[in-house]
Amino acid sequence: TASVSPVEYTDRSERGWYIGYDTKLVYGSFDANIATVRTIKKIDQTVQKINNFADNSVDLFKLQNFIQSSFIEDFTVSARNVKFNTRYINAENRLNITSDITFDATATQTVTKTITLLKSADVSWENRNTFLARDMRNIIVKQGGATLVKDVDYKEFTWYGKLNAIKDSLNNTSVDVSYTFENYRVDIVALDTYWRRIEVLKGTERSYDPYEYMPILTENYKPLAVVLVHGNSVEFMPLGDIFNIAGRPNDSSGDYAAVMENNRKALASTFAKLNRGENIKLIGYGDSITACEYVGTGGKWETANGKERDRADYLEHYYPADSKALTDIKKFMRDDGDGTFEHAEIGWNWSLKNYIESKFGVVVDYQNWAIGGGNITDGKNRMSYVLSTVSAGDIAVVCYGTNGGLNFDDLNAIVKGFQSKNVSVILMPTPIANPANNHSMSNQSQWSSLNGYMMQEAMRLNCAIVPTWHYLLNHSPMSIGLSSKFRSNQNLINHPGLFEFQCYGKMLGRNG
Repeated sequence: TASVSPVEYTDRSERGWYIGYDTKLVYGSFDANIATVRTIKKIDQTVQKINNFADNSVDLFKLQNFIQSSFIEDFTVSARNVKFNTRYINAENRLNITSDITFDATATQTVTKTITLLKSADVSWENRNTFLARDMRNIIVKQGGATLVKDVDYKEFTWYGKLNAIKDSLNNTSVDVSYTFENYRVDIVALDTYWRRIEVLKGTERSYDPYEYMPILTENYKPLAVVLVHGNSVEFMPLGDIFNIAGRPNDSSGDYAAVMENNRKALASTFAKLNRGENIKLIGYGDSITACEYVGTGGKWETANGKERDRADYLEHYYPADSKALTDIKKFMRDDGDGTFEHAEIGWNWSLKNYIESKFGVVVDYQNWAIGGGNITDGKNRMSYVLSTVSAGDIAVVCYGTNGGLNFDDLNAIVKGFQSKNVSVILMPTPIANPANNHSMSNQSQWSSLNGYMMQEAMRLNCAIVPTWHYLLNHSPMSIGLSSKFRSNQNLINHPGLFEFQCYGKMLGRNG
């Protein structure tokens, strides 16, 4: 049994942090005014209604404007049962309502199938073996009726759902494998603002990508928590008093207010150009996370775009075929002089492009200069190529740090290089990584410290920064509800998956 009572919920409610939430924002879907990479596909959505309130005498219809200030204050989890306290506050009322929910389990499954066993890399992002199921157990592998021996004949990587041959003689051979597992499901606890009751909306059970199949909420729902269900256990993640994952935070105090004021000044030349109705260029500058590259390739230093960047094949390693074929991932064919290839609008800069075009009615020419595997020193050394292509009022979104950390002298050189052309710069902090692979950016303390330094540099250099730390800290009131298990779902180390990219894109569009 785990009990959590984040003090920041109470502290911020006392300061009135709930005031002014944005009713335009809708969890999981977007209107024309909000940046988006893609919307989450609605599949087999069902609703589990919850009516077990401790105080049935409470009439929510009598609480005027109550949805402006409803949020989960504390909760206790035991297996699939969650008891939580929802606080409702307005100018005249302050009351707590206790709810008790037992979430539906995901079924235990045992599967036997024939696969081709390969001798490949052990690391998740290079293991070419067939994906079976996350967190599988009771694994039995047979060949010709003989049972193979774990750690002698093959290895098990249960957390990311693959095997790997040890012996050369087993490479590229057929084996029969049986295993047991439970799928994951992402549910949403939401307040139905029409009927004024708390409901659970259930997602679709998936092994690899449950966040891509979470429920979509219509405008009458205000999300209170995201719940990751796995077998007979749940991870309960309150969203705080926000109306949208990765929408504009409502806490207008502290460093968020300072960052927003800094951003407005740093983007002044771009806003001036946009307000005149002039088209702009948007420069993506960074490593493979910005590149969204085809697996196993690099990119040309001397030119933007090309066959390696913004490829639909970014999803190739792990995503199941039905997810890769989702119709709401915008794909297009393009020839940049090196052949015609299929590209996709996956990265966060596509969100910013779409947001600016819809808001200002201009054309944004997105130029992706990012290089997979590159570090910030590489970026500094190739500035001459990109600077010859930009003009005053354009925007550059810069993201480094996942390959070798950040050298702030190099960051300074990159920012000042763009500013020498009167190009506005937005720093995107390094995404927080999946903890299972021990990447340096999966350490929350280290990641937070780096963000703190980046914020100080942004203030000093007069460039904008996206305050991602307001959304990604564990149990933050601005949490995006993403379990650490499903961070970096493209390669299970440091590349954001589809849902995660969507959230980063919204942070960029709403905070830039």
